[in-house]
Amino acid sequence: SQNLKQYESELIGNIILSIDNAKATDVETVSKLLSKKEGNQTARIEMINKNGEIIRVIL
Repeated sequence: SQNLKQYESELIGNIILSIDNAKATDVETVSKLLSKKEGNQTARIEMINKNGEIIRVIL
């Protein structure tokens, strides 16, 4: 989305671990979890970056 475009460079290469505490086992699971969100609902996403750091964001 355009709202997230500003974070693109920081997020490229990160691996999504979970969305709203549901384990992200594969791309299909991530897609399903995110597609359940309405336009104004937030999602808590936990990722690991290329430095091995865990990042938690609410988008």
